[in-house]
Amino acid sequence: MRKIDLSLYAIVDLDYLSSIKKDPFKACLSVVKGGATAVQLRSKYACDMEYYRAAQAMKKICAKFRVPFIINDRVDIAVSVASDGLHIGWNDMPPEKARVLAGENMIIGFSASNKQEALRASRLNVDYIGLGPVFPTAIKHTKPLGTRAAAQILKKISMPVVAIGGINGYNIKVLKDIGVRNFAMISAILSAENIEACTRAIKKIIQSKDNGKRRETPK
Repeated sequence: MRKIDLSLYAIVDLDYLSSIKKDPFKACLSVVKGGATAVQLRSKYACDMEYYRAAQAMKKICAKFRVPFIINDRVDIAVSVASDGLHIGWNDMPPEKARVLAGENMIIGFSASNKQEALRASRLNVDYIGLGPVFPTAIKHTKPLGTRAAAQILKKISMPVVAIGGINGYNIKVLKDIGVRNFAMISAILSAENIEACTRAIKKIIQSKDNGKRRETPK
C-alpha cells in the first residue's frame, strides 16, 4: 500500500461542474496549481467514453504537478488509465476484487457514512476511509454524522480518514480540533470564482497552527 498526502483532497465532480457551467479541465488545473494534495474524478451520470476521456486528460494534468489522481467508483477506468488510486463504496465492486484488478500499488479508498460502516471498512484491504457527510450538503442526501460522531469514529480507527460533506474554510478548524487531518471538498472549492486562489487559501487554513482568528476564503 502506498502512503500519500490526503490533507486537501479536491473532488472534481463532472456533474456538479456541468450544473454550474464550469470547464472540468480548467477546474482540475486550478485545484492542482492551488495546492491540492490529491484529486478525485467523480461522476454519477457521465457515459463511459466521457468519463474515460476526462480521466485520461486529468491524469496528465495531475501527473505534471505530481499530484495523485484518483478515480471514483469505476474500477475499469482506473485500471485502463493507470490512475494512482480508486475510491469505492458499499454499492461498488468488493474491495478485495478491486484490489486483484487494480494491484497492490494502487491506492484504494472506501466510503463510510456511520460508525458501523467505518469500523467494517477499517478491516478491509484499503488505504484510507472517506467519512461523511460530516455536515449537511446539497450534493449528498445522507444524514450528516456531526462532529461528535466523527470524533468517536476517529478514536476507533488507525488508518487515514478523509472527512467529506459540507466542509469549507469556516468549519475546518472545528474538524481539526477533533482530530481530522484530511479534508475532501467539492462545492467549497469548485463554486469559487477563482478556484486556484480558493484552493490555496483553504490549504493555508488546513496547514495553519493558528487556531485564533476566523479566516476568509476567496470566492
